[in-house]
Amino acid sequence: MKHSLIVTLLTLALSVSASDKIEKTPQPVVITDPLAVYQKAFWRHTQSDDKIVHAERREWLDTNGSVTKWQWFLIIEPSSQTRAWLDTNPFLLTPSADSEEHPIPLAPPEWFDPGDAPKSRLHSSSLSLAFTPDGNLLYATDSGGGFTAND
Repeated sequence: MKHSLIVTLLTLALSVSASDKIEKTPQPVVITDPLAVYQKAFWRHTQSDDKIVHAERREWLDTNGSVTKWQWFLIIEPSSQTRAWLDTNPFLLTPSADSEEHPIPLAPPEWFDPGDAPKSRLHSSSLSLAFTPDGNLLYATDSGGGFTAND
């Protein structure tokens, strides 16, 4: 009896230890507050005439609450002021006519499909802006790593 109890305890201890070493894929914190997503995406506040149609930001956090990876998606009806600001190319983006040249990040939200015949596309390494043919909708996305949860 004593022997089987010891074996059971050792087996339990080994299985707990082994399960601790199995790395689980952390689930991101999903932020859907349109103003918060916009501000973190563009590092500025919206204009009064901007209309955020859809917004989502995903943040993967480490055990200290620091963001190790992030990704955001926006669809916006930009105001004339926001459109004028974007026309100054504040992010030093490169024009691209081919959506294959700069693919959408993996697993975008269901509502995010800039393949709806974008009029123009601008991109950097991960930031992508695409306007619809009428210029009324902006599809924007970016991803990266770093920053703290409060940034």
